[in-house]
Amino acid sequence: MLKSYFVYIPIGSFCEPDPAVLVFARYSTEAKKIAYRECEWCREFNYIELRVRLIREDTDYWLSFADKEKLEKEIPHIASKEPPYCESCGAYLSPDGTCPLCKECEEAAL
Repeated sequence: MLKSYFVYIPIGSFCEPDPAVLVFARYSTEAKKIAYRECEWCREFNYIELRVRLIREDTDYWLSFADKEKLEKEIPHIASKEPPYCESCGAYLSPDGTCPLCKECEEAAL
């Protein structure tokens, strides 16, 4: 079964977005390899600099970005080279389209 992962470069600071891609793969190293091979900006960095995070929350929402045919055949793939994120703080949006961190960002600025 394919799982959803963010493959990203941790270059942003708090309240700034990290570049990321949404990948569906069997395991994290496979997700990292797919992103490095198929995403132009990933190749601008050294392979070991890429980070991978398993998405455990809102999985049904992130599944909506997947290629349904590839998902059914269990073919690992990049689902989105630009997952939806908050333009204010860079956090990835919740399924309802709201930002889970804006309140935290506002409090940190005080």
